[in-house]
Amino acid sequence: MVAEFIRSVGDGRRPVVTLESAGTTVSFIHNWPAPFNVGDYLCSPRHYFEFECHPSRANGIDHIAIVGGGAFNDLGVGVASEVGAQRNIIWGVGRSFPYSSATDRADVSTGIFNICGWRDRDITLPEGSLVPCVSVLNDIVEIPAGPQTGVFLNQNSAASGFDMGDKLGRHGVTITGTNALSEVALRERLAPVGQVVTNSYHIAYWSLLSGRSVALVGYSSKFSSLLDLFGLPPVVLGYERGNSAELARAVEKAISGQFYLRLDAPEQTRNLFRQMNIDFAERLVSERLFKGIRMLRDNPQRRRSRQEQIRQWYVV
Repeated sequence: MVAEFIRSVGDGRRPVVTLESAGTTVSFIHNWPAPFNVGDYLCSPRHYFEFECHPSRANGIDHIAIVGGGAFNDLGVGVASEVGAQRNIIWGVGRSFPYSSATDRADVSTGIFNICGWRDRDITLPEGSLVPCVSVLNDIVEIPAGPQTGVFLNQNSAASGFDMGDKLGRHGVTITGTNALSEVALRERLAPVGQVVTNSYHIAYWSLLSGRSVALVGYSSKFSSLLDLFGLPPVVLGYERGNSAELARAVEKAISGQFYLRLDAPEQTRNLFRQMNIDFAERLVSERLFKGIRMLRDNPQRRRSRQEQIRQWYVV
């Protein structure tokens, strides 16, 4: 697998990372919101697996697209259609509907996709299977929990509103951060924390998998789906998306300590979720979409490579 580069599709705000193997193009599609979102970036399987394709002249397939992870309310149908690949795969995609929405969540056709793996248990379409977010393979989920409390919010004002920094200061929390931190900075900020208050799906996901207690503040169905994935009770302190005053009240309530959830066996869950992703990769090989898929071991060099790619699109 060689020649990695980024191109844009659609309105130009969604880069597609493209790799080449044996004359076949593999396009990896996920959300690239502004500002930077470390969860959306790390949820692509390209960070954790090396993909080897069959020669395009042998099977007539010269373009494969993988959508995921992240939230796509149409399950990625729109972005996959823009890319126009011959074979399409969903890997760890979920949905995010406002709690007040009456949208029919079952009204979607995934006929464009050859193989589907959802991160949400409540997606019951018969052609798919459960595949938790592939970022479980990142060793960020192995950072030991510390003794302190931290608040980590979604940096996007559409999710958290404005002036949250001023509101957080009066709660006495000394460790704060956002999902716009670089991967390196997030690791450093999480290390001393054992109790996490967050409205970020991925920060909650990594925190639970690493044995931390999490008080979840949320604005959409993806937060309930996350707790359902772990088999935890649906304890989400809700607020209207983008309403910073409501978010501040929910965060203050969460910090009181009555709403924390924690996995009984985080290491066991971590291993299970990792194996589910490995099994999904093996299925893609058995279905002859790929000649081989090899798991990559994370290391500082790969992290530096990720940071360089991010700098092509963001200032982190």
